[in-house]
Amino acid sequence: MNVLIAGKEDSQQNVIIDILGQLGHTGFDVRDRDRVFTACQTNKLDIILVSTSFVLAHGSRSITEIRSINQSAYVLIILVCDKGSIDLLNSIDSSNLDDVIRLPIEPVTFRLKINAYFKSIRHHRKTADQNNRYLLLLREQTNELKVADHVHSAIIKSAQKKLAGFNSLNQPASLLSGDSIFTSMTPSGSTIMMLADFTGHGLSAAIVALPSSEIFYGMVNKGYCISEIASELNKKLHRLLPRDMYCAAIIVEIAVDCNHISIWNGGLPEAYLLSCDNKIISTIESFQPPLGIMDVDQFNAQTKIVDCQVGDKVILYTDGILAAVNPQGVKIEKDIIKQCINSSIDQSPFFNIRLYLAQFIQQTVQRDDISVVSYTLAVNSQPENERDTTSAIIPTTWSFNTILHHDILGTHNPVPAILNQILEYTNLSPYREKLFMLLSELYNNALDHGILKLDSKLKSSAEGFSTFYTRREQLLSSLKHGWIELNVSHLPEDNGGRLVVKVSDSGSGFDFKATKPKTDGTQSQYHGRGVLLINKICDSVVYSNKGSCVEVIFLWSNDDLQDECSSAA
Repeated sequence: MNVLIAGKEDSQQNVIIDILGQLGHTGFDVRDRDRVFTACQTNKLDIILVSTSFVLAHGSRSITEIRSINQSAYVLIILVCDKGSIDLLNSIDSSNLDDVIRLPIEPVTFRLKINAYFKSIRHHRKTADQNNRYLLLLREQTNELKVADHVHSAIIKSAQKKLAGFNSLNQPASLLSGDSIFTSMTPSGSTIMMLADFTGHGLSAAIVALPSSEIFYGMVNKGYCISEIASELNKKLHRLLPRDMYCAAIIVEIAVDCNHISIWNGGLPEAYLLSCDNKIISTIESFQPPLGIMDVDQFNAQTKIVDCQVGDKVILYTDGILAAVNPQGVKIEKDIIKQCINSSIDQSPFFNIRLYLAQFIQQTVQRDDISVVSYTLAVNSQPENERDTTSAIIPTTWSFNTILHHDILGTHNPVPAILNQILEYTNLSPYREKLFMLLSELYNNALDHGILKLDSKLKSSAEGFSTFYTRREQLLSSLKHGWIELNVSHLPEDNGGRLVVKVSDSGSGFDFKATKPKTDGTQSQYHGRGVLLINKICDSVVYSNKGSCVEVIFLWSNDDLQDECSSAA
């Protein structure tokens, strides 16, 4: 290491230089003031020994000037003085000195001091190097997190369907949130939303949301129901996640006409269904384990059906709210969401919840991510700019057949797969909604009335929907026989094509004539609409075998598509 000795030459300086040499260090003396300052600027110094003769010759401020030159580096400045110059210390800014050595030099003591100085220097420089590396790593991690946050937001938020009456609060505890909100619509027009809370928060929790997002939006767009979505999410997360991670989630499906909602709640706090005047109609607590814990055979995807109507509200939230504390360290009340709802007479419950949280938490550091979702039930429709507006469709020739037996009817819905097969063979994307509704009605009629022999009159009122679907699940879980066969074919025709769908089942049929509209206009708004919808969509509907077999024809034309695009423009 390098030691500069500032001051005129004397015998004590020679002793210092000799001892430094014996210890393996380099010592050199400089007497002129300007050369001392130049040496401080041009040499990598570790210790500067300043003699009293230098201070007396150039003033006490010279110590401050030496310190200012070396302030960016860790350099020890030590005053070397004799007994007669001890009063000089009173005129020197002691903050610029690290130590004082008194003359005459005692070799043993001086060696110990020098060794101690260099240990201090090495320790400081090692610590400074570690701090610099830590700051560099922190800067890199911050940049990486910002990129991850951008990508995460782009993937999660860009796929969200914008819904009228939908409000959400997502307040992360760190840069990245472990809470995710998904919203979309099925081809038939049902609204599906999911609030997910992955274990922990930050990058580890947020990254797991990406495959979950892909599954959710992919399956909703294909028309799968929420029990199937929950099953697929659980299977994927059980395979991907470490054993100490899981996803508490609630998935809600609102029927297209808003007369009932289906809910799967696995590990999240209770969900609330409110009336138009903000009164709590129903409370749906968690009734399943979180996603990713159970294996495929143990997982239960059963949902709950709750009757509702247009204008009702759904309130969902994560348990990060229950972990919140105020600046005094007081935890939030467990039933605070319910309290906010009950106090929302003339105001939005969502606004009340958000306002209370802001006033309670203030600037307190969050312990967990906080999310709240509010949705006012409304009959949504696909925005025109989101519909497929492809140019001419190329008609192709194909056919396929599918038979489902009793042991799969209760666990799989073939409609999304069949629809995707149709779209893969012939790109009928502009007719996706119609085809989904058509296939769904044909298949559900065969299953509900042909196989399960359920009576649609159960759905004569909104209250009867939950009874109908509860009975449906019970019958499916105990089904011992039965089958449904679907034959689908397509032929080019004129400037379009002819899609033929034939659905047969092993049941005894049903009275399809009874579903014709009543002349007195008293047709139930809750049942009997499926057959009427099929008649409206299709160009031909033919029943046979007492209703246990139906064949429909759906005609399409590129000319019709061009006319629709022209009128839309």
